[in-house]
Amino acid sequence: MTQQDADLRVVLSGSRLADAASSYARNGILRIADLFPADVAEALYHHLDTEVEWWRAVSEAENAWDLAPGMIAAMDGGKERELIAAVHKSASQGFQFLFDSVIVSDDAAERKARGMLVDRLVEALNHPSSLETFRAITGEPDIRLVNGQATRYLPGHFLTSHDDGIDGEDRVAAYVINLSQG
Repeated sequence: MTQQDADLRVVLSGSRLADAASSYARNGILRIADLFPADVAEALYHHLDTEVEWWRAVSEAENAWDLAPGMIAAMDGGKERELIAAVHKSASQGFQFLFDSVIVSDDAAERKARGMLVDRLVEALNHPSSLETFRAITGEPDIRLVNGQATRYLPGHFLTSHDDGIDGEDRVAAYVINLSQG
């Protein structure tokens, strides 16, 4: 294990953990600044900016697709504009989305086999010390898994209001790790 992999774990202690748990209990939402050392955050940013293939996640009406990078590149400007217009129109009627994503497997062996930094991040979030931090913050002792994906929003991309609930899943909380510079 590298130092960088260890630095991807989320471990808060003392007053920082107590403050996070108190804020979460009070507001149901929490912002933790400087979650990772600056060099690790920069490495994640660089990895996602230059080293991954982004797929386009699109929903329109009741349909959803993950478009491979080649499919996106093959769209002529008119077809892409038509798709975006249809997606934006549907968004006024309910839950819709348009963004780029890198899916990370829930299976630890698959994450390890692919070995990308984003996979190693999700692996670190599933380390016992990270899971214990999340249990302490949320007050939910049964947290056993963190899943994730990388998401990129380009101009015109969006995700309408939603609650992250998925039928049949017992989610406790959602998280966002924002790597936007500035």
